[in-house]
Amino acid sequence: MTDSKSDVSSLNPLGFTRTREAFDIFKVSPSTGYRLIKGGKFPKPFKISPGISVNRNRDLIKYSADPENYRLGE
Repeated sequence: MTDSKSDVSSLNPLGFTRTREAFDIFKVSPSTGYRLIKGGKFPKPFKISPGISVNRNRDLIKYSADPENYRLGE
């Protein structure tokens, strides 16, 4: 899993990114992304409406700093 620093660095820390777009930024498939979320190794999204889930950009930025050692809640 590698991240695209240009995509992550352009994220507003106060904003949100749709979950599928977050998977694209980090170049993981949706199935892998959801498995990582379930295991607590990727930022957990939340629903803003039926069919739309988002991640906090500050969580994605934190994840990008050290994806191999990221743990939810730390």
